[in-house]
Amino acid sequence: MSTSTATEARRLPAAFGGGAVIGALGGLIGLGGAEFRLPLLIGLFRFPGLEAVILNKC
Repeated sequence: MSTSTATEARRLPAAFGGGAVIGALGGLIGLGGAEFRLPLLIGLFRFPGLEAVILNKC
């Protein structure tokens, strides 16, 4: 397994878990989840600030 494949394999469960948590919190609170996505994108997935904001708007 190459390094990029191993990194992608580790990110898939994190992405799924993060999406599930954000979806659950957003659904319970009644928000779209944007308030929870941005810190996750910046902190866990290491997106630069501007890219995280742009991705969060989608």
